[in-house]
Amino acid sequence: MAHISVENNGIRSEFRLNDKQKPLIEFVDPSYVRSSAVLLDPRSRGVHVLLHEGVFLIGHASDNFFETLMQSDDIELCSTLPNGERILLQAPVSLLHNSSKIPESKDRNDNCNGSYSGKFPTYAAGGYALSALS
Repeated sequence: MAHISVENNGIRSEFRLNDKQKPLIEFVDPSYVRSSAVLLDPRSRGVHVLLHEGVFLIGHASDNFFETLMQSDDIELCSTLPNGERILLQAPVSLLHNSSKIPESKDRNDNCNGSYSGKFPTYAAGGYALSALS
């Protein structure tokens, strides 16, 4: 099973596929398993998590793993608790705002998070605006 281990600013994780060939991120620190969303930046292949209204860079995925993430609606997040038990939760996958071009024809709302009307919703969190994958 192919995987990549990442350590960035103390957030140690491993990107891999689970037994069903679905994307999974395993964290050394179980706190990150409770992330509300996994956020993708296609320009840099950066993988971030949204946790307690903060956005944390986990690392940069390989081209193949990133494509798998882009095609996924959600991703499994797992870790081992201090007592030895395993925790496994799921989080939705979204794009970081401005990481993909939003059509010029969409009208811009004047709200504080810069949401666009129509088909491209964005969400504000931790100073970032997030766009749901379509």
